[in-house]
Amino acid sequence: MDELYEDLQDDGINDVKIITIGMGEYSSDNSNWTDNNILPVLVDPAPNEVWDHWGAGQWDLFFLDAHGQYVTDININPWDYDAVYNTIMGLISGCTDPDACNYDPEATYNSGCDYIDCDGVCGGPTVPAFE
Repeated sequence: MDELYEDLQDDGINDVKIITIGMGEYSSDNSNWTDNNILPVLVDPAPNEVWDHWGAGQWDLFFLDAHGQYVTDININPWDYDAVYNTIMGLISGCTDPDACNYDPEATYNSGCDYIDCDGVCGGPTVPAFE
């Protein structure tokens, strides 16, 4: 997860937060993923209300939107870097230019914008065809 987080930072994506949560009764066994980890680790003490409320299982990764609302979750066992990275990018990508016809106010990473062409078509050719 550290590598993924660092890659996001290197790509200029600074508004994604990754927080890990471990069950309190297993915290002594969590050192293999908490030692030397740059990500914050929260301990969910018994009776594990966070895990129970979210219906979480071991190796589950939850995605929340910018408002803290649940969007989706995936199980990361086995680890699939591309699946996690692509899920994050799918959640934050969109057009960030309010003047574009496909503006997405929820997007925080600009993945491309379309503009009204001379014929009034969103995403049409920007330069009219000359005969």
